[in-house]
Amino acid sequence: MKQRPSFADVIAFNVAVVGQGRALAQCYAGRDEAFAANVGPHLRHIIEHYEALLDREPGALVDYDHRARDRSVERSTRIAMARIDALAEKLRALRERAPAEPVSVGFSIGLDGADFCVSPSSLVRELNFVASHAIHHYAIIRPLVEAAGVVLPDEFGKAPETVRYERLQWTT
Repeated sequence: MKQRPSFADVIAFNVAVVGQGRALAQCYAGRDEAFAANVGPHLRHIIEHYEALLDREPGALVDYDHRARDRSVERSTRIAMARIDALAEKLRALRERAPAEPVSVGFSIGLDGADFCVSPSSLVRELNFVASHAIHHYAIIRPLVEAAGVVLPDEFGKAPETVRYERLQWTT
């Protein structure tokens, strides 16, 4: 186990996470109605969170709450896969940036969302957030997808530490 993963490792992890979403969308290619019913809304949500981070100018506010909410992404596997492919390229392009690059994140707070807060963060921390957020949504849709007969890799929808823990349990 590495003591401290490099920024390249974090980027590769994120590319792999969005790649899981692309592979899932590919399973629904030609079945956009089924995709839109279960998978599409979650993938759109994941894609738009990544885009909120990656499609801004360096130094600009990241605002995960005020997204485009482009319904075409959740209705079309072709559009979803194209957007995910673009995300993977944008993630790879981050290699030239600094992991500790300051990032300001804005978000609505309060049960009614009436207040807006800005919090300091870093690029690497936000990459870890969007990956964790994606995995969380994969966990939500996993039972729906499996009920539809799609076979998923064991690690789909599981936190990396859960995957590691389960592997250790099988070896002892």
